[in-house]
Amino acid sequence: MELELTRIDYGNIGTSSANCLKLIPNEYKKQQKVVVGDLDGSLQFFSIKKSEAQIAYQSYVGKKVACIQLGGAPGTTMDKVFVATDNVVKGYNKKGKMFLSFDTNLTENIKCMYVSGTDLITCGNHVYSHYRDCKDVGTYLCGDTIVDVVALCQIIVLRVLEHCRVRQTIELESVPTVLHVPRSFPTDRILCGFADGKVSIFYFGNFTGDVKQEVLIKNELNSSAITCLDTYDLDGEGKDQLIIGRRDGTVQIYTMPMGNELDVEPRQIYKEVFPESISAIQAGCVYSNGFIEIVVLSYNGSIFGLTTQVISVSLSDKEVIKKIVKRPDDTNAIESQVIEGNDENQTISLVKPKENYKINSQLMNLGVSSTNLLDITSQLNLSQESGTMNLFLEIPYSIETVTLQSEVSLELAYFDKSIGEIIDSSTPTGYQFSAKITLKTETNRFEANFQTIEGQYGNQDRPYNTLSLKGSFSLAEIHNWLEQCIPEIPEKLGGANEPNKFYFKNVLIGSLLECKFSKGQANFKSDNLTTISILKDFLTKEATKKRIKLEISPEINNASIPHILKLVAPKIIDFLHIRKELKFLRALRQVDIKTEEDFNCLMPEYQSILNRAEEIEAAAAKHIPTELNRYFGILTDYYIDCFKFKGIFVKDRVNQLLEVLDEFELDKVIAFFNNSGQLDSSGSSGAANIEFI
Repeated sequence: MELELTRIDYGNIGTSSANCLKLIPNEYKKQQKVVVGDLDGSLQFFSIKKSEAQIAYQSYVGKKVACIQLGGAPGTTMDKVFVATDNVVKGYNKKGKMFLSFDTNLTENIKCMYVSGTDLITCGNHVYSHYRDCKDVGTYLCGDTIVDVVALCQIIVLRVLEHCRVRQTIELESVPTVLHVPRSFPTDRILCGFADGKVSIFYFGNFTGDVKQEVLIKNELNSSAITCLDTYDLDGEGKDQLIIGRRDGTVQIYTMPMGNELDVEPRQIYKEVFPESISAIQAGCVYSNGFIEIVVLSYNGSIFGLTTQVISVSLSDKEVIKKIVKRPDDTNAIESQVIEGNDENQTISLVKPKENYKINSQLMNLGVSSTNLLDITSQLNLSQESGTMNLFLEIPYSIETVTLQSEVSLELAYFDKSIGEIIDSSTPTGYQFSAKITLKTETNRFEANFQTIEGQYGNQDRPYNTLSLKGSFSLAEIHNWLEQCIPEIPEKLGGANEPNKFYFKNVLIGSLLECKFSKGQANFKSDNLTTISILKDFLTKEATKKRIKLEISPEINNASIPHILKLVAPKIIDFLHIRKELKFLRALRQVDIKTEEDFNCLMPEYQSILNRAEEIEAAAAKHIPTELNRYFGILTDYYIDCFKFKGIFVKDRVNQLLEVLDEFELDKVIAFFNNSGQLDSSGSSGAANIEFI
């Protein structure tokens, strides 16, 4: 079964964030009211009557609407609306009348919340708070950044709390972005969306044992981050479907396994890509009785429905805008900026972003056009597949130019050259990377991938090198230094009495790093000498800036060098094999092969290459020469760092190393490392003696 959905545009609000759209519950396939909030502080209740949007109630809550949740007394309909703005939670009934205004007195603004009966849970960036009857019953301070309640942390971990105490900590493979409790699933199951595009389901088993995780939707090639999830019975057959909204504007619907159908693979039954990021998504009945639809809220504030009903009459948002504005003097000016359409199945009647900016200026009683403060959405996440850092930026209006600068050495690995071009890459004083990019097309989003000069990073059986630092630095100082040097170090630390420990793994070559630090002391362990070298140089530089004397003690394990070479070898051998097959493919295409008999005369190896031509070319386009050169660069830096600890200068032998790498044979590469410089053959470990085994 494939779903056919028709788009209906309801209107525009201001810039929105996640969890700012809800449908007031009603009977199945009975029309529901919509409640929606934006970052301008506007809260609106509307419904559809006679194919027109009717604003039932509108309120200005005073601050940015961060989250909307539904609640109600146990056993009753969840028709009470709770709105989080700044550090205040306000409650409204289904008619839009406020019955609660609760100031939490938190120092952090509320990012997400959950309401169950008289229990209220709120989360800021780091503080989880539990209230009952508006009285504080517990607090949990999280060292990582909280993304969603229960408590989902941006540093790749899921924490389950009971009475504000951590009951379980679950390590994740990617950065989580959103949690969702399925409507018809047992209460011990939770869906989780991730930054790499996959969706997993967690089975908690009544919270009595180990948590089981199962990947529901795999991360397809270049799939965008999950921004919102919902589940709903769209076809009335008693089975919920999974509805997904993504950062790149994609809306997808999948069938979901029910109960004992865990071996059934989800199947995609709908997919559509829209021009704006999806902030929130809810399924229900809004436009017409008897027809289920999906209501979508985009980042720019567009509200539209995807209905199972075939619509032939347009729904203009002109009346919606008139009612929202409520300024007769400006009605004509605003009407002239609304483009009304009457397509066969949909309405094209939304205000364009730049025109929306002018309307907002009028609404704020500004005499002249001026630049308002922008709500910028930005994310920087590690992509495990490509081994790069993914930067995502989005603003409410069109982007003309993006300037990227970094004080550390970076390389721009990818950005979509069809929408922009680099017009200036000169590096100002104090920076090691700079790029000014102008965008050719009108877009409010920008995405790029960066790679560092070297990857990083824990396993007791590995040959570790160590670096020990002692000095008069404070815990805050060493924490700040490491935040600048190592990605995803938490903003806040745990107790000050115990050493802080963190472990990292290099997504490119698999090397590990262990960091253990406290006031006046820091210890690092890694099987990668380049990692130790970078930490030593960076921390020495930062301590020198503050005139802090450091006692530095590096210790080198000789066995770590061939260990790293063995980790890198499979990737390089694979890339060289792809390059070799590509050369053969180009040569074979010059051969005059007209008949099947001519083809059969070729060696089986060459026949296989011709049969896999598209696969070989696709692999070569992805890996050759960019990724191959990157691995060569990693080993070149590693070669130099290996001898830097002994004081041997080997940069003049880099070209010879590249020749050996180009014909990669592991034994010959290890032999080259052994024959470079005057090496001690005693086989001991230490800062002064290096031998590669």
